[in-house]
Amino acid sequence: MNSGTTDEPSLVVTRILCEVSFEEAGRVSRNWGPTLRGGFGFALRQVSCSLGRESCKNCPLGSTCAYGYLFETPITGSPEIMRNYTHAPHPFVLEPPPEAPSAVDEGTTAGFSVVLIGKGGSYLPYILLALQRLGELGLGRDKVPFQLRSLREEDAHFLYEAGPDAQLKEPSGRHLSLGAGGSESGVFSVRFETPARIRREGEPTDDPSMFDIVAALRRRVFLIHHFHGRDDGPVPKEMFLEAARAARRVGSSLCWEDRYRYSSRQDRKIPVGGLLGEITCQGDIGVLRPLLRAGEYLHVGKNTSSGAGKLRLIEGATP
Repeated sequence: MNSGTTDEPSLVVTRILCEVSFEEAGRVSRNWGPTLRGGFGFALRQVSCSLGRESCKNCPLGSTCAYGYLFETPITGSPEIMRNYTHAPHPFVLEPPPEAPSAVDEGTTAGFSVVLIGKGGSYLPYILLALQRLGELGLGRDKVPFQLRSLREEDAHFLYEAGPDAQLKEPSGRHLSLGAGGSESGVFSVRFETPARIRREGEPTDDPSMFDIVAALRRRVFLIHHFHGRDDGPVPKEMFLEAARAARRVGSSLCWEDRYRYSSRQDRKIPVGGLLGEITCQGDIGVLRPLLRAGEYLHVGKNTSSGAGKLRLIEGATP
């Protein structure tokens, strides 16, 4: 399916850049992704749960509640699809600062992003309230309070600026094509900017091929489109996989980095490490381009909602 056709599958995403200013000094985290996700989820439950329940189980509001839809994403769809999958992907991705400090001083500013996917974008007002509430509760180990200063889209269009007359504007979003593009040979690289856990035959691998990466990404895109997108046709499979299988590796700097997060519920460290660096191939980038561009927003692998598996497509010579 050519990416220029009008009946191709697509998905609307909105990357929102959040700027905060810390009001005290303190320790936040050595791994901001899980810390942000945990704090954000706790705050979102507080601002969105009108019944004050401890659990979402059997709640009559279901996915009409912001927390219920974003964090307890319901499994819906045909039994054929769900036979191979045990859960639905969350319709958001939290992207921590590229070089997040483990500790902050009073007045330190920081920026992180929230990617809202498909129908998840309709809950933006709750996202705003949850971030404000998280600022009151404090972030990280020392519960450092912060002030939410602004929300803006990638094009620098401000959606919200703190102040007495602050109002939340509606985002424009971005339409991602999920159909295979037209054939075009070239050199391209996939760079992992946050740890990516790519599986081969069910086990994490420290030396994935382009096929392994594309297969994992295509599977994630397919599920996200199924649960959170529009009914505008299936995400193709064979064209992506064939192009990835035929791609010839010409270089790689991929390396595994061990990272951990602490789970207070389980009282233990949980591994969240993965691959960093890039893999360079010669192949049909034209077919793969839409899928890999979508991956820049949706991420790939495990722990994507905490910001893991962030990738960037680089075409031509690596800078």
